[in-house]
Amino acid sequence: MMKCGGRSARKSLLVSCPTCFLILLTAGAIGIPTHDFTSWRHLFRSNAVNLLNHRSGKCRVKTHMGHTKGILCCKVKQSVLATGSLDKTIMLWDLKTGKYQQTLAGHLHGVWSLAFLDQNLLVSASYDHTVKVWNLCTAMCERTLMGHEGPVFSVAVRNNIVVTGSEDKTVRIWDSRSCCCTATLREHTGRVFCVAITEDGVQALSSSGDKTIRIWDVKRGCCVGVLKASSTFPVMSISYSKGWLASCSGNIVSLWDVKKGQRCHVFADHKKRVECVQLHVETGGDGKWQGTIASSGQDMTVKYWDIKEGCCRQTFWGHTGAVTGIHLDGTRIISVSRDKTIRHWNFLS
Repeated sequence: MMKCGGRSARKSLLVSCPTCFLILLTAGAIGIPTHDFTSWRHLFRSNAVNLLNHRSGKCRVKTHMGHTKGILCCKVKQSVLATGSLDKTIMLWDLKTGKYQQTLAGHLHGVWSLAFLDQNLLVSASYDHTVKVWNLCTAMCERTLMGHEGPVFSVAVRNNIVVTGSEDKTVRIWDSRSCCCTATLREHTGRVFCVAITEDGVQALSSSGDKTIRIWDVKRGCCVGVLKASSTFPVMSISYSKGWLASCSGNIVSLWDVKKGQRCHVFADHKKRVECVQLHVETGGDGKWQGTIASSGQDMTVKYWDIKEGCCRQTFWGHTGAVTGIHLDGTRIISVSRDKTIRHWNFLS
């Protein structure tokens, strides 16, 4: 291993590894701290390993079990993983240790979607027609939001806004402070399978069995745009990130420019219906963006797509049932399945 010390050695290291230098730039112009080169070198190496492992598919895989029936959804907040299941419960896990923490019980049917209000408050949507707000400090349900006339398939949260989508073909907007419904949006003609909210909370998005994606003005409670996603299949899942939207219909994954209302890429490599998509977009210090999509479905795989190259970089196998939920960030993919397992694919290995 090359020994590094002083400005000349640091300069040499940058010149000898331009790929790693690019990683630092795209991570936000980190710069070179002169007071603690050891920490800088560790970050330098971690970023390089992360990028190379993403490209090669090399990762460390951990499997967690605890639910007694198939798992339908997952959500991550810092080091806490929440999973919802057909067994009517929510389980919390510590991602640092991989250990089970606690179980939240109270729903009468399966838990289909989860969203964190903050580190201590979790929102769940269930087939029992309700949305519940849980206090993770007490493991108790603080409030139950009622109003949907069918199973609630999806929930999304941004600031004090909660958005839900249901089999009753409606999207509801709630104020998390009062737990009151502020708007009921009724323009879909099929089940609403998934909802999302923009980072600024100005717009909500929803996907439906009517084969469309609708864009809503949250404050005015009205539809401001429609994306015709498919002529054949329902839109099962959507994921929004920084002006871009990923969606899935049948075995096809699509990427949309929301502002232009245009489909930019189509990814077709799954063999059966795609159940879930997650989009992760990052902007570097030079203003350029890069993004990835993770998708999963009934073919029991998790696929990892490079947006700019428009190709599937890796396919991850291991589940023995449909993969119904995924989490994606810069260092890992977490997947949950009807096979009752959670798989943690960590690229920082």
